[in-house]
Amino acid sequence: MQFRALLFLTLLFLSSNTFSLNNADVFPDIKNWEKSEDTKEYGPANLFDYINGAADSFLSYGFIHIWIKEYTHSSGALIKAEIYEHQDLKYAFGIYSIERASDYEFLDIGGQAYQIEDILNMVCGKYYVKLHDYDLKGENTIALTVLARGLAKNLDKDAHLQGQSQVKKTS
Repeated sequence: MQFRALLFLTLLFLSSNTFSLNNADVFPDIKNWEKSEDTKEYGPANLFDYINGAADSFLSYGFIHIWIKEYTHSSGALIKAEIYEHQDLKYAFGIYSIERASDYEFLDIGGQAYQIEDILNMVCGKYYVKLHDYDLKGENTIALTVLARGLAKNLDKDAHLQGQSQVKKTS
């Protein structure tokens, strides 16, 4: 009887205890950028409200939760940071890999990352991180890299993929 009660209480605690990346301060501060106070969140039940066309793909790759935060610069530029939590590294890398081409130049950030124009995406442990800048016009894209490095450190500093973090475009 005690075992059943303990099991019930454990399951109740685990089902009601949600981890909030916002409370863990995973979103780093960036010099000269203001971080939004609120964090938008979506789970499997309402992911279609945020990424309707791609929700099925994310759900098939063990999607658990997404946290979204915006950063604004005094110039009016905006960066949107999206952190997708998946069941494990394999699922996070799976969805990351279908959204990138093999000929991208990879960056040594997190497990693996790439940047094309105004987008920097990376996999970091069980998290798939998507960063998108708006109106940076190329000269300020360093902010994406700074943000990516801060997120990688806060999410999983040991997230390197075996043999993957050093992959560079060769031709």
